[in-house]
Amino acid sequence: MIQAHALPLVTGALLAGLALGGAHIAQAKDVDLLAPHWDFSLRESPDPPAPQGPAAYASTVPGATWNFVAWNIPGGDLSPFTRQTSGTKTVFSSTAREASVTVTQVKGATYATYKLTQDGTVLPCQGPDGQPRESDLFASPNDKVKPPHESIGMMADGKYALTDLDHLFSDTDVRIKYGNLKTTKGCAVSQGGPLISVVLNNPTSHQTLFYQLALGMICGPQPEDRQRFCNDMVTKPRTDYFFIKDPFGVDDFLPLLGQPFLKSGERRDVRVDILPRLLKLIAEAPAGMDRRPENWRVGHYYNGQHIWGDITLESEWTTARLIASPKAQGGSP
Repeated sequence: MIQAHALPLVTGALLAGLALGGAHIAQAKDVDLLAPHWDFSLRESPDPPAPQGPAAYASTVPGATWNFVAWNIPGGDLSPFTRQTSGTKTVFSSTAREASVTVTQVKGATYATYKLTQDGTVLPCQGPDGQPRESDLFASPNDKVKPPHESIGMMADGKYALTDLDHLFSDTDVRIKYGNLKTTKGCAVSQGGPLISVVLNNPTSHQTLFYQLALGMICGPQPEDRQRFCNDMVTKPRTDYFFIKDPFGVDDFLPLLGQPFLKSGERRDVRVDILPRLLKLIAEAPAGMDRRPENWRVGHYYNGQHIWGDITLESEWTTARLIASPKAQGGSP
């Protein structure tokens, strides 16, 4: 039976010298791996995308540093942005039958706020393969904004192996709101939630790992046995490798990192160190996956939400950061 909480989907350290006891110790500073989200493009929705990646078809400004994609969106793609300006605030909006995105820029701010919404009314219960139909709406840094030596989707993409780091913090200020449809379709699976994801690359074994961290878990109207399963994931979450062949994928859950799931109407700054979880999950990896953490490097990032069945979901992201804490370097004078 499909584990529908899983997502079948397939993104420099500054050193300062300190003289201590005659030796030079390079104190590594925390590094923001993501460019601040301010301008966005809209990317084509077919999954899998074209070989060169999903192309942009609209944007808030040419050369936008972030993008939105609604993979295989039912009922028509997101529209090009409309723009409204009032005083120091500019709002860009894009809508479709099943989803919408809104970007709010305030003059003088470092980050734009973006809101994602999904409505399961036009979402089929099943996909062409007969499995429960998933709908994804994600934001991520663009891949080709900077030259490859500077960035591929992130500042310092591939620079840091997991063993180069003391910490890897995900820091997001996010609000969510969700509910059930007034008229349901009777889907076998109705659930969803907000998430962040970090993609690890392994140049030694030529493998990829998608790590997804659920920030909330929504259980909508569904058959009793499936409802029971969903409720168990809320009260007793457990990690799950949803892809056990390359590219590998694993779902993790916020309560396993010491924080409760976000509830409807709640806004919270969710800051967690995902490095210990990554090391643990790699050590427990399925057969065939490289279990040597020194071979795994921080690659790409995305966040957003996904739904199945008869629910609605809205998430509003004020900040989304991925912060690396490189290990200190020591040496002789």
